[in-house]
Amino acid sequence: MLTLVITLAFAAADPAALAGEGPCVNPRAAVATIFSNLHEDRLDPRRAARCVEVTSELSRAEREQAVLTLKHALDAVGARIRLEDIPDDEGHLDVRSFEPIVTLARELPRVHLKRMGDGQWMIPASVLLSADRIYDDAVALDLHRLQKHFPAWSKAALFGVALWQALALLVLIAIGLLVRFIVARALLWKSGALLGTLSLTTPREEVLRPLTPLGTLALCGVVMLGVPSLSLSGGVSSLLMLTLRVLAAVTALRFAWVAVDVAADQLSRKALATAGGMDDHIVPLIRRMLKIAVVALALGLLLQTLGINVGSLVAGLGIGGLAVALAAKDTISNFFGSVAIFLDRPFQLGDWLTAGEVEGTVEHVGFRSTQIRTVRDTVISVPNAKLADANLDNWGARRARQQRLLLALEHGASAEQIEAFCDGVRAILAAHQHTRKEDIEVHLNDISNNALTFMVQFYILRPDWTGELRVR
Repeated sequence: MLTLVITLAFAAADPAALAGEGPCVNPRAAVATIFSNLHEDRLDPRRAARCVEVTSELSRAEREQAVLTLKHALDAVGARIRLEDIPDDEGHLDVRSFEPIVTLARELPRVHLKRMGDGQWMIPASVLLSADRIYDDAVALDLHRLQKHFPAWSKAALFGVALWQALALLVLIAIGLLVRFIVARALLWKSGALLGTLSLTTPREEVLRPLTPLGTLALCGVVMLGVPSLSLSGGVSSLLMLTLRVLAAVTALRFAWVAVDVAADQLSRKALATAGGMDDHIVPLIRRMLKIAVVALALGLLLQTLGINVGSLVAGLGIGGLAVALAAKDTISNFFGSVAIFLDRPFQLGDWLTAGEVEGTVEHVGFRSTQIRTVRDTVISVPNAKLADANLDNWGARRARQQRLLLALEHGASAEQIEAFCDGVRAILAAHQHTRKEDIEVHLNDISNNALTFMVQFYILRPDWTGELRVR
């Protein structure tokens, strides 16, 4: 489209001045020449046609009509042509095809300029010959051609919008609301079957929460498909299409946001059913990461909708982003350390852990650090990057707790008595319900002047330290 700002710029500026050395010497000059002479207040197709290729297949009047048809097609789809976005380089090449062409609007990529053999930038004859087809493809139902059959009162205009156009827009919105209702009902009907097929435990009302945004997306789609048929002026059509695109982007963000919540709630229920507490901490992290990604994508989509080149913006922020990344390298390394911890799962919440000089019970694992409660009842925050690289001794992962005792007896026992004593201790340990029956070792270990020392080694099958002490 020809936005209001650009229209005013065209009206205030002389095309020859914009052109520099000529009306079609570069892409920007050609666009200025064409569209400044197609404004409703300054309609001069003859001057606009100076930047179209002459072909024997079209007369001068047909070329002028073809330019007007292309302008109506751009207006119908709400195309936004901004003069500052059009290159002013005479030798410009398209970055994708490396051809000397410039696409005027992404909404209608077939409408473009091309550098001719004499160096002038013009709308090529192939585009002019396809003008009617381009318009028909952009406009599903051309109400503009039917308006001659409308009553005179319906052609009265207010703010550039005829009464019949306003009524048609209201009808279009009503159709969109009907489609929104049908889509929501259809999804409501299908959701029950989906829950049964996937065996989800998610409550039905939670699954239904994203249905309203989907219905609104359908409404936006219907209205956007119908707006080109209303033959609105470029400014009104562009404003309406821009509003619909922004509404669609915000609605898509809402849908994705709610969908993330529904999926995370389902994962939370599954995490509660699993042993250990790490899953309970992974789900909130996944929820936050997905929401950050959703917001970033929605912001990019919204900026693109507003005509801001996101690729150029990201490239422009490259150096600044590198500086930020270097300044936040510790934060980034801790984040990836947390990812490594969640993937490897070297410990669970509640495990007794030794990591270098730190020893205690794991209480919380976050994006940046892990909190460990020590025997002094203090909490130490260990950076995840350091924890991921440390040699972890996870006492909580023990299948059994080793016990090693030394028993001293007075001298005087015979060899048979010593052997019977060792067998008796082994039998006591083997009969206990909380000991591991394998790896029981009872032997005479040392003979000193004062006593006979026996070494007793066995394993207690208790998960906690209190239980270990009681059994021991």
